[in-house]
Amino acid sequence: MTLALSMVGQSKPLIHAQPSTGTILVITNRVETDEGGLLFQVDPMTGTRTILSDFNDASQGPRGSRLDSVVIEASGNILIIGVVATTGREALFRVDPTTGTRTILSDFYDASQGPRGNFPAGIAIEASGAILVTDVSAGTDERGVLFRVNPTTGIRTILSDFGDASQGPLGLAQWDVAIGKFGTILVIDVAVGTDERGALFRVNPTSGARTILSDFGDASQGSLGKDPVSVTLEVSGDILIIDGGAGTDIGGGAMMGALFRVDPTSGIRTILSDFGNVLQGPLGGYPYDRPEDVVVETSGAILVVDANTETNERGVLFRVDPITGTRIILSDFSDATQGPLGVAPWGVTVLPVLAPNTAIQWQRIYGGSNSSRAYSLVETIDGGFALAGSTSSFGCSIGLFLVKTDAYGTQEWMQNYCDLSGGANMIIQTAYGAFVIAGMGSGGTILIVKTDTFGNVIWKQEHLDYWG
Repeated sequence: MTLALSMVGQSKPLIHAQPSTGTILVITNRVETDEGGLLFQVDPMTGTRTILSDFNDASQGPRGSRLDSVVIEASGNILIIGVVATTGREALFRVDPTTGTRTILSDFYDASQGPRGNFPAGIAIEASGAILVTDVSAGTDERGVLFRVNPTTGIRTILSDFGDASQGPLGLAQWDVAIGKFGTILVIDVAVGTDERGALFRVNPTSGARTILSDFGDASQGSLGKDPVSVTLEVSGDILIIDGGAGTDIGGGAMMGALFRVDPTSGIRTILSDFGNVLQGPLGGYPYDRPEDVVVETSGAILVVDANTETNERGVLFRVDPITGTRIILSDFSDATQGPLGVAPWGVTVLPVLAPNTAIQWQRIYGGSNSSRAYSLVETIDGGFALAGSTSSFGCSIGLFLVKTDAYGTQEWMQNYCDLSGGANMIIQTAYGAFVIAGMGSGGTILIVKTDTFGNVIWKQEHLDYWG
């Protein structure tokens, strides 16, 4: 019987090629009048900001502005909707998460890449890696469409035309999209439903057929909305929607926005956080840009960007308690102590905390024809491994056994100590590369052996056991 060593998860060398998981990404306008956009990394603990990609810096790729939406692909690459500075065309940018360099994946005015778009607004990623993009005014009668974009070629197809009644209730302005449970697609439209107060559509991912899940003008489904602009999903499957025209009336019909929670089965709405209610924390902005985008952190906490609140009305990033709806300001984009300034944060996403990779990366087998067992393993100072145990191979009755490997488990050398009866229970490596092994010797004694870097015995000691 031989012994085996398996490496589970990421094999060496391990290279971190992107910002830390859990890091928050926020898109904003620039402070300067050129209106170029900025992609910020925001520390989830302190709210401090650094610029990952400056859309006015041509050295990082095509320049852009009017950034509307941001999501993360499974690869870690970042997708952003914005306007290309040199052409004035709407496009889907792909941003490298390490360098911030940009490329254009899909130009919505380029007919060679599929049906043209007019005003792409929201992005979501399907499990297949395909990209969904809502366009507010493309399609039949310019009532909007839901595009599916090939992540490799940028080629677009229309999945659902919101001006085509054969696919379900008509839409008018689809502002955002999210993936619901079981792959269904959720699309928020700001201008349809009862009294044109907005509606949440459910879209079949195969046929593009639509149904209305929640009508924000229908009081039988809960608190009324007026301008739902962003949608995301909680782990529970509940749906979160930001509505810039809902919440407390602060006078003259002025609303500061609200965060709704929507039942994914019934479409029933409740207000989780009213951005006009000071008892739930700092208020949202008014009268121009209000809460604009929402995303859920791994902890379950909710992040909301508000484009027009706090100092100089430059906007903030709120963190909202998912139970009470209370708000705190995590990052104030007018506060220079938290990093570079921004104006009008418009989109937010979170780098996912990846689940451990439990796939076997490699597996090695060592030993001879008879039983060999490893009881202790240590990572060595050269990045490899050393295993110690016992063997009855190689002419040993039961002898000490030591194997040294490289970082990938390839055997570099093996030592058998047939004259040292028993086996090793523990191994360490000293700062100078020697090995010290402890185990059970003959007659139940305690055995300690020190070897050089190649496993050659320097000295050995046997001591009476605990009882002796």
